[in-house]
Amino acid sequence: QEHGLTVLSAHSVLLHAVAVINLTAAVPLGMFSAWHVSLVLRGRVSVDPKDDSYDLGALKNWRVVFGESWLGWVVPIISEPAGDGVHFEMSPRRAKQLA
Repeated sequence: QEHGLTVLSAHSVLLHAVAVINLTAAVPLGMFSAWHVSLVLRGRVSVDPKDDSYDLGALKNWRVVFGESWLGWVVPIISEPAGDGVHFEMSPRRAKQLA
């Protein structure tokens, strides 16, 4: 009886430790992911998050980064990115300022 209680207690401690470790990883990863989704939707980069020179609207920004196909959004290895990865379309407002 006493041995069974010790095993149950050790199992409970291990289960709680795993839960704490998972939360410790999940919370920052969730915050990091949410921040990057917001950057993509606003057409910004993490190096200069205030620069909106490439904001083409949320949907077009998403498609520029993840491709046209919704299947490619779920399985990104099957989609082709827009452009060459070096040159990007500027927002019409910013292009007009530079012209």
